[in-house]
Amino acid sequence: MPQCAVWDCNSFPGQSSEDGSRLSFHTFPLKNASRLKAWVHACGRQNFTPTKSDRVCSLHFDSGDFERDLQLELLGHDPKKRQRARKLKPESVPRLPEHHPGAIESQSSKTREHSIRRAERAAHQELPKLILVVHG
Repeated sequence: MPQCAVWDCNSFPGQSSEDGSRLSFHTFPLKNASRLKAWVHACGRQNFTPTKSDRVCSLHFDSGDFERDLQLELLGHDPKKRQRARKLKPESVPRLPEHHPGAIESQSSKTREHSIRRAERAAHQELPKLILVVHG
């Protein structure tokens, strides 16, 4: 059974969070190099290369990282009994667990945004080097 790929997280499908809602699991953005690098960094694992079967659970995202499900909200369904998977916004990146040695205490969303942009720029700068190595 798959479980969350984040360092020291033991969440698995079918498990519920503290508020009683079911956890959702999200695939890595394998086709977007800059976002992928930010996600891998946020997992806090060394020498980790995600595959299409690796997932990150919803515990590692803020509520603002998810798109609103207006149909669910308007019909008054209980979000704890969701039938559809929660969908992440395209720019969402998981947060590093607070107890991870490399975590920054209570990182604000603005700080997270700057960290994501830095990781994206670094990945963008490394891309030409990777292309040269492959074609070299």
